[in-house]
Amino acid sequence: MNYSVYQRAPEYCVHETLLADILSPYKSYATYLKDAVIIDRTNETAFPPDEKKHLKALVTARGRFKIPEPCYIDDTGHFNSVEFNICFNQLAYVLMAQCLREKLLKKLASYSYNFYKEKQLSSMFIVNFFCQFRKPINAQRFWGDLSLTKISVRGHSIFIRAYCAFYDELNGFADGDVLLAFHDQKK
Repeated sequence: MNYSVYQRAPEYCVHETLLADILSPYKSYATYLKDAVIIDRTNETAFPPDEKKHLKALVTARGRFKIPEPCYIDDTGHFNSVEFNICFNQLAYVLMAQCLREKLLKKLASYSYNFYKEKQLSSMFIVNFFCQFRKPINAQRFWGDLSLTKISVRGHSIFIRAYCAFYDELNGFADGDVLLAFHDQKK
């Protein structure tokens, strides 16, 4: 198939200083996200067939992860739901920070990176979280995609719908849907 007919979305590599700054609340042994790239999908008009899962995405973060050992239990030998949640959180924090830095999302244009960083832990909430595991993932080396699919503002809160998938080289796969809320305490 000729992929040259598809518009390529702009990509932003997350600089290691931003990654370290945003993930600083995590203990060093529980910082699983190693690097990330942000894909701005707001102006895409077409997608290659293998990217249909992102068809409605506004923006996507793609991260590389490594979990040397679980931070809370003896090693289970595979990626599990607690680690799914931790990895999701780390990728979501980084995605939001980069979006604010680059002004990628119009509905968030009035927020600064510094405001977000100050409120990162106290103002972001998981409202609803669903994940499913289709094939075990090797926690030593895997990737994750997090796509923001809808943003709505209600009162003093911003609600964000997200789709997240984690996968490895051996077709290990887990995915989920998450509803996030950011309570705007400045209003």
